[in-house]
Amino acid sequence: MDVTVNDINHIKPVDLPQKLQDKNAWKEEQIDKKSKEFEAVFIAESLKHAKIGMPKDSELQGTLVTDTFDSFMTRALADSIVEQGGFGLAEHIKKSLLPNNNAHSQNIK
Repeated sequence: MDVTVNDINHIKPVDLPQKLQDKNAWKEEQIDKKSKEFEAVFIAESLKHAKIGMPKDSELQGTLVTDTFDSFMTRALADSIVEQGGFGLAEHIKKSLLPNNNAHSQNIK
């Protein structure tokens, strides 16, 4: 396959800075999403061990039905807590993972 000058003249320049900006925005969005998911799992585990939100004195307590229900309710409660701001864990994780973060270098001083 031969390439001619006309072929090269039809190549459109790529707007590289815009593509990089889009990629960075996508990365930041993913970091934010995953940080919140991690915090929700952390909170759900904490609630599970604290036995918050579980029915008490039920005939079905300890069965697969109540265990499954408890699991869903605990995760829903944890997700709700995170959506309302959580404990701040997601924000700390996000800040530590974002590019151009100087937190590490500030801690070294």
